[in-house]
Amino acid sequence: MRFLILLLASYSWAQSTATQPPAKKKTPATPKELGAELVNSAFDTAGSASAGAQPYLLWRIADVLAAIDSRKALDALNQAFADAAILGENSASLQSMVARSAAELDLPRTVEMLRTITVPYGSYDPRESAIGQVVGQRIAKNQINAAVDLLNLLGGNGPYPYAAVGSILAAVPNEDDPRRLLAFGGALTGYQAHPGEGFGRLLTNYWEKLPRPIVTHALDVIVETVTSYKDEDSHVSITYIGAKGQATLSTDRDAQLFQILVPLQACEPEKVKDLFDKYPDFKTAAQLFPNGNNWKDITGMSMSMKSGSTNAAPNPASDFAANSRLVSQAVETASKDLPAGIDLAKNIQNPEYRGEALRQIAAARADSNPSTAHDLLEKAVAAFVATPDGRSLDGSSQYLLTAFGTARKLKDDDLAREIVDRTLDLAARLYKVDSDSDDPNLAPVDFWPSLHIYREAMRSAVILEQMKAPARLQTIRNTDVFLFCQVAMAAALLDRYQDYSTSVQHAAKN
Repeated sequence: MRFLILLLASYSWAQSTATQPPAKKKTPATPKELGAELVNSAFDTAGSASAGAQPYLLWRIADVLAAIDSRKALDALNQAFADAAILGENSASLQSMVARSAAELDLPRTVEMLRTITVPYGSYDPRESAIGQVVGQRIAKNQINAAVDLLNLLGGNGPYPYAAVGSILAAVPNEDDPRRLLAFGGALTGYQAHPGEGFGRLLTNYWEKLPRPIVTHALDVIVETVTSYKDEDSHVSITYIGAKGQATLSTDRDAQLFQILVPLQACEPEKVKDLFDKYPDFKTAAQLFPNGNNWKDITGMSMSMKSGSTNAAPNPASDFAANSRLVSQAVETASKDLPAGIDLAKNIQNPEYRGEALRQIAAARADSNPSTAHDLLEKAVAAFVATPDGRSLDGSSQYLLTAFGTARKLKDDDLAREIVDRTLDLAARLYKVDSDSDDPNLAPVDFWPSLHIYREAMRSAVILEQMKAPARLQTIRNTDVFLFCQVAMAAALLDRYQDYSTSVQHAAKN
């Protein structure tokens, strides 16, 4: 019943009961009018979404509403911010995204939001983008002191916003301007209270335009702090590669010393010598890369997480690389000998990559041989559809979305429509994987790969079918999926691009 009500509310042409005739509505005459109707309907029925989905849905709705009704968009953001409180460890992340969106509509409200978000020290700070937006607007109005006060305040609720301090230092070029020292002093105080590697990066970027005694003091604070770290508490190993060789820094101490190498060499060369004697890995890195980690001498870098586990695990990256080589071989062969390349593609065992090889060969012949390209693209679609249930459906679905573009290039709307149909089928199968009660995807629903595919398919449907595209919503029976797709379709009709990230998280298995 809830779904039926939701469906009827989503269209201007929905029928009313005989006992209560509805007020007459103007039938949408343009894609933008239809998009506005869809997003307003989604806002009105957002309460039908599940508790975990609703705040993300409202955030998405607000993004679309911002193009047509800024006041209602802010209402949606305020509701999303409040509802996000139930999301536990994901709360700060979504609230920060909401605050970033609100910055374009109501700066004071954004500041209020940021002041209430708490982020654990020593972790990634999701507030960074929103803080940068607010500080940027303060700088544009020459409200430097207000910006510094805000950073000091926010530094009490999470990692200090060092990147935003850099924006202030860059905007105040006069080295004697006391506002520079005020901003840097706040960052130093924040680091002393809760050390974070961002301060070393800030110092390295701006040390030449700060008074030398202040730089020396800041360097001493960093060195004293990082040399107190225990090696066993380090979790990341970094390897830098250059023309002279490579150096691996396997402790947080060495990595952060290397980060401040340049100002440290310039201001305290004797201290550097002492550190070289104590920490040989740091010395090796400094000798190979005397300019530090600013990429002047570095041609490559790799990072690896330290782990105490010795159990071997399947390597999806290895499978991807091997299959990608098969695809490349088939495509390259086809460029010289089409039948031979097609045979190689057809012999790829994994249907996901078999389909992609055929699709790429088809795309390469869209102009010169459209008939052959059409036949190959149909075979590619069949291969993608043949993908067995499981996570590989994600890759096949994304390749299938790319095939939509190839069909459009061939000017074959019937095949393009078939691809949208099949993509929605794969999205439904992938949704069962994400929502599997025995091993569900624990990431927020907005990040589920299946929802990403659903929404991209809706965007393709709008490209192909315009005003007729919303009829596809009637095939979706899950309320959350329906509403997210409705918003995605509204965004496409209003030319409001939305970016979708994906994440797969599962509970640890013993």
